[in-house]
Amino acid sequence: MIIRKAFRFRINTNKELNQQLSEYVGCCRFLWNKALALNLSRLEEGYNATNRHRHNEKSFYGSRKKISSDYASDDVG
Repeated sequence: MIIRKAFRFRINTNKELNQQLSEYVGCCRFLWNKALALNLSRLEEGYNATNRHRHNEKSFYGSRKKISSDYASDDVG
């Protein structure tokens, strides 16, 4: 017999904590979307996912480096 339970939590926050949580979640979403786009591009290019050689990984990611305004933010700190 499988017993499944769920818990719901609620935290009481103020405006400052809400702002910090919103920024944190936004950063996580941004990084997730960048990693997803990278993996989708690798799939489209026919990258062999079973290839475990780290030097291939370095050369692949090195060729994808770019300077982008997406990574820059004036309000970090």
